[in-house]
Amino acid sequence: MPCHKSNNSRNSNFFKIALITTLTLTTLLSCTSPFVLGQLYDRAPKRAEKSLTRYAEFGHAQHQAIRISLRRYHRWHRETQLPEYAILLRSIAIQVQNESQVDVKTLKLWLDRIEHFSNRLRQCNPLNDSANLLKGLTDNQVEQISDRLIKEKDSELKEYQQKTDQQRLARRYKSTIKWARRIGLPFSSEQASLLKETLQLQKNLRPQRMALWRTWSEQFLHLLHNRSSPEFATRVNRHIDSLWSITKDNYPTDWQKAKTLWSEYLLKFLQLQSPQQNSSLAKSSIYSPTPLKNYRVKRLMDHKLIAFNRNNVL
Repeated sequence: MPCHKSNNSRNSNFFKIALITTLTLTTLLSCTSPFVLGQLYDRAPKRAEKSLTRYAEFGHAQHQAIRISLRRYHRWHRETQLPEYAILLRSIAIQVQNESQVDVKTLKLWLDRIEHFSNRLRQCNPLNDSANLLKGLTDNQVEQISDRLIKEKDSELKEYQQKTDQQRLARRYKSTIKWARRIGLPFSSEQASLLKETLQLQKNLRPQRMALWRTWSEQFLHLLHNRSSPEFATRVNRHIDSLWSITKDNYPTDWQKAKTLWSEYLLKFLQLQSPQQNSSLAKSSIYSPTPLKNYRVKRLMDHKLIAFNRNNVL
């Protein structure tokens, strides 16, 4: 199912891209429990539905519209994106096996591809087509959404203020190390030290992001209170679109510094890979991170992998 969105480039939080890439390169390909990943993936639409419908008491028709939109999004991702992920992972495995070290050019190719996937997720997000659903909200539902957003913002701020910067850094560090270990390939001591050092060097933009989110939410609620306006659909679509790159647009210098920092981290991290880690990565199954149940999807992936193996290039 194609996503009929414009191909505008949207940049995501680069820290997340860096960690996702790290875990992908060092763990996903050698994951010993694809069943667990598959279960999590298959539950994604229901979890997203539960997350969205907690904001208000939606009617049956509204609930159905949300469910259909999320399932369509999930089906699009399964049929068009997972095969592309598999091709990238296969390429990474081959290059790790054949090269002693990953160079800057190769890493950039991988990061650009991952960022492309991230952009596609945002371009095809069901929220981008939610204007009709939002326009049909009742006044009571808008008030419920407002109350929920206020509570969430206050709760996030309170939680943030209860911890020091060092405590937050330690939590991010421990969480990354824990999940890498759970998947089956723990970081070496040098890689763990590198992660901690990079986290310490990164500027903390969370207070700024919370302030941006608060302002964005207030503007969003203002739009909902004026949803009878003829310009509502255009304005709310534009406002939702602004959310995807809100940090980069408002703090471009800090965003670029973070991107550079984590690019350098990834290169150093991969250069610290041991021969044993590289061997495990290269020998792992290409299907391990791809929870496929649909035979037609698997056939599509097989076809693309055959084409990839013929050319042996990205």
